[in-house]
Amino acid sequence: MVDEIGSRFLSQNKDLAAILSDEPSDLAYVVDYETSEGWKYHLRLGPMTKDEWFQRVQYERNLFQTEDEDDASTFAMYRDSIPANFLFVDVDCFVENVPLSQMKQQVATFRRRSHDVITRLLKYCQG
Repeated sequence: MVDEIGSRFLSQNKDLAAILSDEPSDLAYVVDYETSEGWKYHLRLGPMTKDEWFQRVQYERNLFQTEDEDDASTFAMYRDSIPANFLFVDVDCFVENVPLSQMKQQVATFRRRSHDVITRLLKYCQG
């Protein structure tokens, strides 16, 4: 997966290949961009292993159950549901100075746009 994602997101420039001549063991594509409407995006994408998830992604165990559920079993079910290898995609988006009266519409717009971006990126990664 590292090679496949690398072939799609890393420069194929010969000069860069001469500098980074060894095979990468891991990689991530990170980009910040702003839309014409002023939305600012921070995107991270790359292959990840289950072990990496628990080392690199911030999470809180208490987010995975309600107060009356058993912490250990509920978190264990979540932990076991993560595949050994997968493509990690994280997209954060924000816009400043949104009036409260427009917040619901702005959040819905962000969700639709982000869903579209992620769907298209996944298709791109699949080739």
